[in-house]
Amino acid sequence: MTMTDGGYGDDDRALAGEYVLGLLSAAEAAAVRTRLAADALFAREVRTWREAFAELDAETAEVAPPPRVLAAIEERLFPGAPASSSSRPSRWRWLSGVAFAASVAVALFFTVQPPGLPPPVLLASVASEDQALQLRVGILGDLSAMHVILDEGSAPPGRVLELWAIAEGQPPVSLGVIEERDFFIPDYPREFAAAGLTLAVSEEPPGGSPTGQPTGEVLALGTLAPV
Repeated sequence: MTMTDGGYGDDDRALAGEYVLGLLSAAEAAAVRTRLAADALFAREVRTWREAFAELDAETAEVAPPPRVLAAIEERLFPGAPASSSSRPSRWRWLSGVAFAASVAVALFFTVQPPGLPPPVLLASVASEDQALQLRVGILGDLSAMHVILDEGSAPPGRVLELWAIAEGQPPVSLGVIEERDFFIPDYPREFAAAGLTLAVSEEPPGGSPTGQPTGEVLALGTLAPV
């Protein structure tokens, strides 16, 4: 739905938010910029989103983790990688950016939730460092399923994307290969319905990891947080 009877619908509001967050493809963003030049009401909607996110960002203080905490995170997610002081700030900015994205993705998640389903109680924004790969993962309010939405990106040629859950002190557990852009996982382990659970996406050979653990590059990270 776009404009109806001089008013805007949910799709217009969601589109404005996705544009401000940089979730659109290059072609979609170009179409929005064209619309902004001719549609004053839509331009106002975009300004509203920008102001809301700017206020939220201003209220969110950046907290630097102790070095031992960051080292532990890197060892869990990038086992065997050499410790590099120059790479750590970049990786921490990535994780911090993912945390902020999770806080603003809530509104967008509600705009695509199918009617009749309970709203999510836990939500994660799972993204790559360059934002080329972006997913939203929500746990439904009755814990009956995990809702996965692939907003942006795809697997490298000849590879597939696989979603992983990483509980504190535990090895990654596969949640399956990502074969659709919007799907539900009803049989996920219920102990994963917990705030702080790390979610990751790796690129794997067709059919998924042959070992039960990530074998390809970890492309995206996120953390479940209460809505």
